[in-house]
Amino acid sequence: MAMYASVAAALTFVATPAIAVVSPSCDDAHCVPYVAHNVTAGAWCAFRGAYVFGLDHAGNTLLCTSANSWFGSAPLIGVRLLSSPCDGMAVAQAPDGMPLACNARSWIDDSAELYTHQAIPMFAPILD
Repeated sequence: MAMYASVAAALTFVATPAIAVVSPSCDDAHCVPYVAHNVTAGAWCAFRGAYVFGLDHAGNTLLCTSANSWFGSAPLIGVRLLSSPCDGMAVAQAPDGMPLACNARSWIDDSAELYTHQAIPMFAPILD
């Protein structure tokens, strides 16, 4: 019985640091993992579906969308959990890299935003 208690205590000690590493506090765009820097609106990007945020040279937030282009976004304010409380208009990144938006009450999945921006045709059709 004492052996089981020792093993349980050892496992608790070993597992605790891993949990702390998973959920660090991040309340700023600059601590969000895998944010691209010095991107330009309209420029090409490699769409991945997760970890889609970028910052331009002035610190404005951009999204890499399914059109493989950077588009403007609401301000990125850090890492948040889906369904956790929020207020205002902002975006955040979930720990798994998915984009979240604040609906003035809670953080919601904002993945659909990645597919709403489509490439603008280079030439308009000629109408008779």
